[in-house]
Amino acid sequence: MGLTFKNKFSVAVFFVLLNILLGLSVEAQTDFSELIGHFQNPSKRKVLDLQYQRLEKLSKEIVLFKNLEWFQLTGNQITTLPREIGTLTRLKGLYLAENQLTVLPDEIGQLQNLKELFLFYNYLSYLPKLIGNLKAL
Repeated sequence: MGLTFKNKFSVAVFFVLLNILLGLSVEAQTDFSELIGHFQNPSKRKVLDLQYQRLEKLSKEIVLFKNLEWFQLTGNQITTLPREIGTLTRLKGLYLAENQLTVLPDEIGQLQNLKELFLFYNYLSYLPKLIGNLKAL
């Protein structure tokens, strides 16, 4: 079974409903490493919705979410992504809109299953060449 979204509204509705069904909401934090304790079995989590949490950075602990398929980070204040983002090779959707990103790590090119990558409303002046490797986008 695959998920197809016709527009940005559909994606937003999907994450809201998923939060209601699975109770994935957490209180606003500014540091991702502080959030890790809120999640039991992060390696089993397939969906992580941290939109509008005032996060300023993601830590290397992102590797703990190795089975993540949908990662919602819209509306934070993230300026850079750790290189370890490239270890999340099962990701199908990565939503980074409305952040403060100025650069993306080359390792983003390792996300071969990525079908959706939202980057609008950031401060990116270029994309890494390896993003061209993402054939599913």
